[in-house]
Amino acid sequence: MDEFAALKEQVSALKRTEAEMKERCNLLQEQLQDQSAEKMLLEVELKRKSSDHEESLERFHRLNEEIERRVKERTAELEQACRQMQQLDELKDSFLSSVSHELRTPLTSIRSFSEILLNYEDVDPESQKEFLQIINLESERLTRLINDVLDLSKIESGNMVWHDDLVSLKQIIEEAAKAQRPLFQKKSLELTLDLPVDLPLVFADRDRVHQVVTNILGNAVKFSPEGSAIRIRAEKHWSGGLDESLECIKVSITDQGRGVARDDLHTIFDKFRQATADTLKDKPEGTGLGLPICREIITRYKGELWVESEEGKGSTFSFRLPVSTEP
Repeated sequence: MDEFAALKEQVSALKRTEAEMKERCNLLQEQLQDQSAEKMLLEVELKRKSSDHEESLERFHRLNEEIERRVKERTAELEQACRQMQQLDELKDSFLSSVSHELRTPLTSIRSFSEILLNYEDVDPESQKEFLQIINLESERLTRLINDVLDLSKIESGNMVWHDDLVSLKQIIEEAAKAQRPLFQKKSLELTLDLPVDLPLVFADRDRVHQVVTNILGNAVKFSPEGSAIRIRAEKHWSGGLDESLECIKVSITDQGRGVARDDLHTIFDKFRQATADTLKDKPEGTGLGLPICREIITRYKGELWVESEEGKGSTFSFRLPVSTEP
């Protein structure tokens, strides 16, 4: 009986131990599941951080490449600007040298012939008249040179005084052509004017527009061979580059001279260019400021100035100005 009770007690103890073991197993299994879930979370977090890190690296590389690209572009722009500044400095130096020469030439002539007239009383009347004509021509040339430099300076500094009013391009062209008549006769040039009588008025400074026509016409005379022809044509025109609906007057001056080289067409209106041009063996007199001044004047009135030319076949300089909208 005692043995049975002891055996029963052992069985109960084993059951309790088994229950405790099951409880411990369940607890361990829960802990294992928790750890497994935590491991999964950690793996997910690690992957996310790894992905963020790779994305950050990729973004960093892209930003670095973009910065390097911008630095290269900016460096190229600065180098180009530096080259342009150096070129402009060279052009200005050459321009100053050219202007100094152009100013000294008429001054030398004026002084030389003045000294002859002052120091030699036996100069015959015919020679005196010839010397005085030379002095007068050289004085006019000197005045034009100085006026060109002063005009450009005033325009660029904004100090030019403009007297705007309704003006007739037809009348201005006729007056400019009349003033150039002695030069036409001297070179036996034929001048043709094609000017409609019903040309509308434009709103501009009369003297400045006259300056533009005179300069372009003077260049045409200067570069035209003897016995050739020059034609001035004016017509109503609709602007293309300004405003499709803007009515303009287009003026074209065509000569049969040497023409303009293709490489010079895009720089002919730039300041100082004539001073360094190598395309002309017998470079004309002047500072090379006439056409840049003309462009500044035409641009002020929302117009355009351009040239069409083929080397050896003459040139056509054209400008257009908007028709006045005032009654």
